[in-house]
Amino acid sequence: MGRRRAAVRRDQQLGLRLTAAEVAAVRAAAARAGLRPVAWVRQTALAAAGAHTPAPTVAERRRIEQLLALQRQVRQAGVCLNQIARRLHAGAPVASEDLRAAFADTRAALDAVLREQLA
Repeated sequence: MGRRRAAVRRDQQLGLRLTAAEVAAVRAAAARAGLRPVAWVRQTALAAAGAHTPAPTVAERRRIEQLLALQRQVRQAGVCLNQIARRLHAGAPVASEDLRAAFADTRAALDAVLREQLA
């Protein structure tokens, strides 16, 4: 995973001295957030100054990825049901197995969303 280039040129530096324990705490917090220590310090300082919204934590990013996966699953179930409805409206036959499978997929997708909402 390559390093992203900043959209804004950061040409100013700010000196900072820390104890070994403070450096360890910063490194641990940065690791939990999935960031390099310098990026974590920058984001945390800017957020505290009210100048920047902090990036999502690793846990928040995982949750977002899970919700996006659920969204794709629900969308796919909806597409399948829409195709069946289109065929039925056109008078084309639809196999009962296809209907059962589509309803089962839809039910599974919606159940997964409900489980996530209750988690």
